[in-house]
Amino acid sequence: MGDVGAISAAPVEALAVVQYADGDYHGLYNATTDALTPLGLFYAALLGVVFFVITYYGVKWLRNTNAWITTIKDRGGIEIITPCNDY
Repeated sequence: MGDVGAISAAPVEALAVVQYADGDYHGLYNATTDALTPLGLFYAALLGVVFFVITYYGVKWLRNTNAWITTIKDRGGIEIITPCNDY
């Protein structure tokens, strides 16, 4: 289910970056029509792929790290003290 978030977040992030970058690199976004220019679409697509890859592998790394830590914790290697342990 984490993969759905990776797929849906990347296009929104890419659009936001291109719109923000238009302030310094004019020609990426047309404020009159509220749409990206062809050059802006190219960069948004490129950034979308980059952001997707980063998010996908970040979620995968987090999932594996969490599984590793949980395994150690369940074997008694790490005792986590929380206020809920004082029943």
